[in-house]
Amino acid sequence: MSPAMRRVNLSASDVAYLRQAPLLPSDLQRQIAGAESSPLVLELSDQLAEECRDLFTERLAAVGFDASYEPTREGRRLEDLIDKFAETAP
Repeated sequence: MSPAMRRVNLSASDVAYLRQAPLLPSDLQRQIAGAESSPLVLELSDQLAEECRDLFTERLAAVGFDASYEPTREGRRLEDLIDKFAETAP
């Protein structure tokens, strides 16, 4: 039985952020770095998608809010990525 998969649609700005952000597992970072097209559609296992969401959530907690607990620019980007990597219908 093959693992459940998720399709993640990334915009050009998502791809640019993820290329420079040291957040992703190395195999996925290489996949994004080597992608020729942008926007980009990724096919990920549920497990890898959840691992990425966990990493985004940790980063969000660390740098995603200002002193007034308002989302920063990076925080809004991370919230959007958390949503994009959530389980969606194919």
